[in-house]
Amino acid sequence: MKDSNEFNKYLVLVVIFMSLILAIISELISYFFVLRKSDYYKLRDNLTRTKLKLDKLKLKEKSGIIIENTTISSNFSIPRTKRDPKIEALEQSITTINQKMSMIKLRSSFLTGLLFALLIPFRTYILGDVPVCKLPFEPVPMFRIITQAGLNNCAPNEAGSIFIFGQAFMAFRIIIQKAIFMDTTSSFGKI
Repeated sequence: MKDSNEFNKYLVLVVIFMSLILAIISELISYFFVLRKSDYYKLRDNLTRTKLKLDKLKLKEKSGIIIENTTISSNFSIPRTKRDPKIEALEQSITTINQKMSMIKLRSSFLTGLLFALLIPFRTYILGDVPVCKLPFEPVPMFRIITQAGLNNCAPNEAGSIFIFGQAFMAFRIIIQKAIFMDTTSSFGKI
């Protein structure tokens, strides 16, 4: 590099491309270890059915339909001290199903983390301890540990390849999951 204020833009592209490749490999690992399994599909379908039942019960409870020999209008609400046992059972069932799905996904998460950790020395070998980019702000000293991981003697607003790689990896992974409908969180919404 000719000037310390000028960064090599190709280094940033190399780091982003490496994170894209790892995100694709990570989702392939998830597919082979999680999504091809019939247990996962059964749990996912069961979770969807249970959530629908829970929504119907909650709607029935709020809409003014006869519940326990009394009618609740939508304008008048009776303070309830006791919750409906069916709703509590369904909520507990949803929690249990989510825990089982998390345990199934644990293997792929472990392999992805291992792959991510194994690539840190490879990135260090290729890029060294050169800052990859300059942040438009100066991070709080506590976060400089993350932004400047692997760097020596750099300005407070410079970021290393590990930070950029981690941010790009997570962004690409979320985009891939949303694009191929593997994300089962409610943040995606219904199509």
